[in-house]
Amino acid sequence: MKKWENSVIEVIGPSGAGKTTFANRHLGASCGARTILHQPATISLMETHNWELRRDSPLFQNSYMQIWEAKERNEAKSSWSKSVLGERLKWYWEVMTLDAFLRQYHFPEYVFLLDDTLVTAFFPELTSLPLGGEEGFLQHMEGRKIINVTATKNAIVRRQLEREKAGEPVPSFQGQDAEFIRNWAQSTIRRRKNFRSFVAQSGLKNIEWVDVRGKWGLRRADKLVVSACFKNNSIY
Repeated sequence: MKKWENSVIEVIGPSGAGKTTFANRHLGASCGARTILHQPATISLMETHNWELRRDSPLFQNSYMQIWEAKERNEAKSSWSKSVLGERLKWYWEVMTLDAFLRQYHFPEYVFLLDDTLVTAFFPELTSLPLGGEEGFLQHMEGRKIINVTATKNAIVRRQLEREKAGEPVPSFQGQDAEFIRNWAQSTIRRRKNFRSFVAQSGLKNIEWVDVRGKWGLRRADKLVVSACFKNNSIY
């Protein structure tokens, strides 16, 4: 697994917590000699390189196969319909592909500010890895810059219902009632707190982590983005 050479900031959190809202705060912002790329522009950049992650590639087999197989097992245990499950697995693969792409290419002219990332999509599977080793938890997490956006259960439910009403529902929640979303929100908030504790207790040293809830933590999160813009040799 290649060491990170790009400057990438991951905005993580449950769907409806405000990840995209935070990322959009820096849309078009001044970034010194660099340009901030958000999720769609980063995907377009990957497409211009005609790059894809292949299951038979050494990169996948040596670095990502364990967490992908764990994700498939976890999703198979879920109650999602077949069509929803297919869409979810497609999204997970796209997230993993982008993460792998940013390991393979170096773009010193950009700061990547992403809200669909390996950590937000695969955090349960990451904690199932051995702590050390070539495919271990520490190897995957080393050097990441993370802005963890959190929200209350009621706020998440409200935003999901607003998306449904606006005709832009998250596929996983399309047609679901408030009680279903509330139970999901409660579960994911609990699991993400456990992940945060796991990171803190893992001994991981080379990581930058900022927690944001409402207006609390916004200044520190903004500072992390700005500092990435002006570092000469920023490591992801």
